[in-house]
Amino acid sequence: MAPTLLYAVPEPATAPFLAAIIKTLRDYYPLGLSLSPIHSPDPPRRLWQLVYQTFVFLSRSSLSIFHLPPLPRSLLPLPTLVQLCLLFLTSYEASTGVLSTHFGENGAIVIVFFLISLEGLSGGLAYVNVFYRLGLDDEEEGEGKDKGRREREREFRIASVGFADTLGILVASGVASALEPWLCRLQVERGRTFCKEL
Repeated sequence: MAPTLLYAVPEPATAPFLAAIIKTLRDYYPLGLSLSPIHSPDPPRRLWQLVYQTFVFLSRSSLSIFHLPPLPRSLLPLPTLVQLCLLFLTSYEASTGVLSTHFGENGAIVIVFFLISLEGLSGGLAYVNVFYRLGLDDEEEGEGKDKGRREREREFRIASVGFADTLGILVASGVASALEPWLCRLQVERGRTFCKEL
């Protein structure tokens, strides 16, 4: 969704903070090849990537750095459900522009910022809590099994989750390669050509 969540570049007079961060359309989510920051006087910014990865880092650090309690086993699907809701919300925004219609361009930027932050938090929480549970389950369910078997089962669970994670990324990339041009086409049909201007 991020490459299609593009808004007018904020004006310094109406949104000085946003204007300091977003100077061109490429600052949201640059597509294609861009100049290396070494050769460019003004390196390209990647706002949506930065926001997402920052909140993924924070949520993946929630157990070790921030010492927050892990999610109970019954709530492990919750971050994934939140991500699905965010997928529908952001695809609806990209296809209709409902946020910019109701809240203006600057308001839409702020709301999308929070949606992408929540997406990063949800993704990181799902990841860290699943791997935490994999290690914890090894200790809880290991009674009565020899140490070698417990270790092999633990490695198999981690490998299975790692494969599923990689497969999920592959499927998401395949879906995105069809979804992004379709969303861009919908935007152009309603007179919003930002996705073509990159």
